[in-house]
Amino acid sequence: VLGKVAKSGASVMFTIHQPSSDMLEGFDFLILMNKARVMYQGAVADVDEYFGARQHSLPPKYNPADWIMIVAQSTKIETLEEQGFFADDSR
Repeated sequence: VLGKVAKSGASVMFTIHQPSSDMLEGFDFLILMNKARVMYQGAVADVDEYFGARQHSLPPKYNPADWIMIVAQSTKIETLEEQGFFADDSR
């Protein structure tokens, strides 16, 4: 139903915690928050490339949502900052 609403031109936004692989693939765009900061913002299809470029490649046959949570929860914020996960706050 939400896909039909989005295709009609309306914006659809909601919060979901650790979706299945199938559910994640149903999204076009993802904003990943970690400690009230944007850790990733972009196309769901680009998550693997983005994380891989930052030394956290998605393991084969792994649920991307699970991998995102593992990286976000088990890697120190300082390390994630050094690896380029957080854009500079230019406000």
